[in-house]
Amino acid sequence: MLAVIRIQLGNLPPLLADMVVALLGGPAAAEVVGRSGEGEDPIAAARAAAADLVVVTRPEPGEPLLAMLDVDQLAVLALPAAGDGSTDTGRLLQLGGSDIRLDRGVLGRLAARLSHSAGAAG
Repeated sequence: MLAVIRIQLGNLPPLLADMVVALLGGPAAAEVVGRSGEGEDPIAAARAAAADLVVVTRPEPGEPLLAMLDVDQLAVLALPAAGDGSTDTGRLLQLGGSDIRLDRGVLGRLAARLSHSAGAAG
């Protein structure tokens, strides 16, 4: 049985967003938990909705999200801020990008990657 992926749709026009849902397998395989409006931060909206996946169009040059989408491999260790009382715990983020084929099988491949990532993090 295929896991249902919770999707936050970012800066997509409504018609394109509906096409993305159909491409990802339709309502049985993908639950749309939110749609970001113009100027709204899709990452913040996805966190608020507990989404597994954020779908956005590639940003224009100069937008901050573009730098993150261009990353192939990067690890970031965030140290605690001075004075926050917690000096023994940092936060490790591992970013890795790869191109994926956009077809009807993409949802199964994404579900496998997301469940593997969640298992490795735990």
